Amino acid sequence: DFGAGGYINLSKDLDREDDDSNPFMISTTPGVIYRNELIIGSRVAESADGAPGHIRAYNVLTGKRDWIFHTIPHPGEIGYDTWPDKDAYKKLGGANNWAGMSVDVDRGIVNVPTGSISGDFYGGFREGQNLFANSLIAIEASTGNYLWHFQTVHHDLWDRDLPANPNLVTLNIEGKEIYAVAQISKQGFIFLFDRTSGEPI
Repeated sequence: DFGAGGYINLSKDLDREDDDSNPFMISTTPGVIYRNELIIGSRVAESADGAPGHIRAYNVLTGKRDWIFHTIPHPGEIGYDTWPDKDAYKKLGGANNWAGMSVDVDRGIVNVPTGSISGDFYGGFREGQNLFANSLIAIEASTGNYLWHFQTVHHDLWDRDLPANPNLVTLNIEGKEIYAVAQISKQGFIFLFDRTSGEPI
């Protein structure tokens, strides 16, 4: 009774008109569990016709999709106004989580690093910052609601996406404990943020 006869087709439920096109999409990591939610990303094609890499949560008991976070924002969503092409969400792909994610169970936050927009090395058809590609996104794990993000590369032309899951760390700074999330990058930088506010440390 889970999903469709025991499985979920990841190429469906992407909130696109061509939802039946069966685009290339596989899971390169097992996803993460928060309560009864299986939160998963995907690997998608890196060509211009790649599928969108939206983050989805499925109920572990029923296989029903409980929420979706559009990594290429839809109208009315945070980040949509950063795209000059207002139809980008209908046709572009990528901004996917292929490297894994981390869950802060105590705070109910899933931390999601994303890849670049498909068409990795040419940006002529995807003007603007390309949110939420190349970003660390903090999402409320029970609802899929946006909390904060940091984009490490605006309008990536070098495939400098985030290559590993973030690490949850506890810092001691001048006698004060700070709960942080650390994200490595292909540039060799480590980005460090307050887990709740997203404030850079």
